[in-house]
Amino acid sequence: MGKLSRNRGRAFEYAVAKFMGKGTRRSIFRPHDTEGHPLFVFECKKRKEHAKTLMKWWKQAVKATQEDKLPALVMAEYQQPVKNALCVIRLEDLRDLIDKAL
Repeated sequence: MGKLSRNRGRAFEYAVAKFMGKGTRRSIFRPHDTEGHPLFVFECKKRKEHAKTLMKWWKQAVKATQEDKLPALVMAEYQQPVKNALCVIRLEDLRDLIDKAL
């Protein structure tokens, strides 16, 4: 991994930690990217382009979402139980939900 890529990654990790607040900070010398949040540990990935299919699905979820609802994309591999599915939501929506809950 090049120095520019590492620097961009670090900057994104700092930005996510700052955005989430609640004592969240970027981890240093840890296997995870953030620490200190009361509920989550965030693994941060920033790329020029994410999988085209994933982004297509996300746009479909956003387009189908009513104004008073939040979009969520749920994905699972074949023959995996539904409880192991992944759910993608906007970081801002996650932060707002957490703030309401805490």
